Order: sequence, then C-alpha cells, then structure tokens
Amino acid sequence: MTEEVFLVKLAKGLEQYRVKLESSAIPKMKQSASVLHSSYKNLYQFCLDKKLLSVDQYSDESAVKELKAPSSDPFIESERQVELNIRFAAYNKQLEYLNTSFSFNIENFDLATVKQLSDLISYIDWTSFSENSGKHMTRAFAVMLGTLRLGSDAMQVKVIKNDLKRLREETQNFKEALQDIALLRKEQYKSELRKRIAFDGVIDYKEDTKEDIEKNIRHMMKREMEGVPFYSQLINQLIDDEMKAPASWEELLKKLSPEEKKTVTTKGLDKNELLIIIKELGKTSLLLNKILKKFDENGILINRKKRNFIEKIAFALSEAFNKNKKIFYDIEVYNAEHTVKKAVHMNYTHFAEELKANAHKIYMLSTPESLKKLSEMDDEDILIKINTSMDVFKRSFRKLSALDDFFKEKSPKHVKSEISGVKVELNGIKMSLTTAQKRRNEYLSQKEEIEQLKKLGIHIEQT
Repeated sequence: MTEEVFLVKLAKGLEQYRVKLESSAIPKMKQSASVLHSSYKNLYQFCLDKKLLSVDQYSDESAVKELKAPSSDPFIESERQVELNIRFAAYNKQLEYLNTSFSFNIENFDLATVKQLSDLISYIDWTSFSENSGKHMTRAFAVMLGTLRLGSDAMQVKVIKNDLKRLREETQNFKEALQDIALLRKEQYKSELRKRIAFDGVIDYKEDTKEDIEKNIRHMMKREMEGVPFYSQLINQLIDDEMKAPASWEELLKKLSPEEKKTVTTKGLDKNELLIIIKELGKTSLLLNKILKKFDENGILINRKKRNFIEKIAFALSEAFNKNKKIFYDIEVYNAEHTVKKAVHMNYTHFAEELKANAHKIYMLSTPESLKKLSEMDDEDILIKINTSMDVFKRSFRKLSALDDFFKEKSPKHVKSEISGVKVELNGIKMSLTTAQKRRNEYLSQKEEIEQLKKLGIHIEQT
C-alpha cells in the first residue's frame, strides 16, 4: 500500500469511526455521567447527614464553568477535615456540571478535554475502592463510608452498597467510551501531521534518525501549524508507526474499521447454584454438633478415674463450683498442605463455643426463609457468605481431626474402649465442603468467562 492510498483510507476510516462514536460512545458517556452524579450525590449527602462532612461556609458558591478535578495535593492532619469538606463538595459540583451542563457532542472532545475528563472521573478510584487505596482521596472517602456503614441500618447499608456498585460499573463504562474518543482524537492529530509531512516531503523515515525527525516535525509545526500543541508522546508514536510502515498502517486501519458484532451462546449464571451451596454447607451443622457432643463426653471420660467415696464428693463439688472453667488440650494440628504437624495448646472451650455459633449461622442461612431472602441479594454478597463459612469450616476441620486423634491416642487405658470416634462425621463434613467448593469454583469460572466476553465486546446470548 502506498502512502497516498493509506492517507485516503485513513481519512475514510477516521470519519467512519467518528460516526460510530456519535451513536455509541457519546450516549454511553451521557448515561454514565447521570448515574455517577446521582450515586455520588447520595453518598455525599449521607456523609453530610451523619456529620462526617459539612458544608464549608467559606467555599466558593459560584457556578462551575469548566471541567476540573478538585485538588488531590497532600494536606497536613490539622487541615484534614476542612480540606475534605472543600474537595468532596467541589467533586459533587463537578459531577453535577458534567451531568447537567457539559455538552456531550463529539466536536466538544479535544485532547485537552479528554484529559480533563479522565482526571475528573479518576479523582476517586471507584473501580478499586478501598480503605487501603494508594490514592489518598479515594482512601479518605472509603474510610468515611466505612464509618458510615457502622452507624447505619441494614436498608441504608444496602443503598450504600448499590451506589458503590453503580459507581464502579459506570466509571468503567465511562472510561471505555472515553478511551475510544481519545483514540479518535489522537489518530486525527497524527493524521493531520502525516498529511503535512507528506506534502513537505522533508522527512525520510528510513534514513533519518528519530531525533532528527522529531526536530524537523517541531520546526514544521511552528512554521505551518501555529497554535497546535506539540504532544511529544503522540509525535513519538507517529514516528514509530511510520518506521514500521506499511504493517503499522494495516494495523491502524483495522483498529478503526467497524467490527462485526460477535455473539456467543452460553449457559447463563444461575443464582440457584449458590443457594444449593448454602444448603450443602447447612448439612455440616448437625454433624458439627454431633462431633462436639462426642468430644464433650470424651473429655468427661478422660478426667474420670477410680476414686473413693470422699474423692468422689470432692470431685463433684469441684465440678459444681467451676462450671465456667476453661478446658485446654495439647493437640497436634496439620498445616493446610497436610505435610507438617504443629503442637497447639488449644482452648477447647472457646473453640467449641465459636464453632457452635458458626454452625448455627450456616444452619440459619440454609432455612427456607433465609434462602428466599438470599435469592434477592446480589450474587457477590452470597459468595461472601459462602467463602466466609467455607474458610471457617476448613480451618476448624483440621483441629477437629487433631482432637479426634488426641482422644484416641492420649486417653487413659481404663476408658479408651469407651472413647467415641468421629471419622464418619468428619467424612460427611469433608464431602459437603468438597461438593460446595466444586460448585463454587464452577460458578466463579462461568462468571469470569462471561465478564471477559463482555470486556471483549462480545454479545452474550444466555440459554
């Protein structure tokens, strides 16, 4: 392909890409801007209502006239509250301006505007929102919401969760559309340079050095393109592209050409799979209680010894007046890989109480009434409950197995025949955990596959 043919095809490709963005990226951004503003406004108002933020009486009340992310400069601790009041209020105003006053017209998006929008949308990192965020404004708002959740009822916590989810999703949507527009503007910028360079004919990409080419382009722009910014990064991209031509030309034209919408048929995510996992884990509750009952009986047996009448009375009185005493056992617990045993001085009383409480929790989750409520929740929230329960039971399983070995091996000879083993119950728990883990992994794998297809722009038809 000659340079002349490429420039003609490039002009056509850029125009087609522009038309495509007008009907896809622009409406997408407008919709996202509306959701971003309403969701952030809700969270901001919650913070005001709970006195975590306040309206600064000295803040600038004038109308916003341009896009500009609030300051993210560091501040000293004594100024923290004042700065947060000012900055988060300014962010709210900026999102309001974006939603109500900014013109979502393709012609309104030059490279400078794209940069301003990128800075504004990234001011709080909703896609990686965490109290441990490396961005201190994100971290500050996350800490406030953490405090807000602690003092809120279940309904308000759910509203906060939903708003954060919408902010995460719409930020991603907005950024994707903005990247498409950025690609258009960058390639239009480089296309104009290509035409000027081709007309002048003063640059030889095969013979000249990269430094000489950049210098010649800079002189040409000063001479013929007054007022057009010199974007060093884009100039270097252009030089690299031209040095790899014509292969790079073909790649660019392919990138700009409208792709046929790919469709994949896949089995849709079924939330009932998660409810089946909850029911499977619920089976462990009865088994855990049976195990603990046997261990309690075993504990009584190993403390029993031949006593005369006086000793029996003394022992009975001791038991009666020390019902709250803690029971400790010295056991050996395998690590997670089941390769090494570690000696543990176990507070059995605390362990049993905690395990009973967790067994009761998973049992209550598996009741028909709870399953009905769970079916109305987001799958991410159900998965959190599943993961928490599985982690607790996996850790407990190793200790239960170690206790079983302890009672069998360390019991006095005169009661060893009366000690109850729990291998059957442990195998039942192991089967339930294995089944639950298999189903959970299959669900997560399918969920990840669907999300990847969406990211690739592939339309999904669910069976």
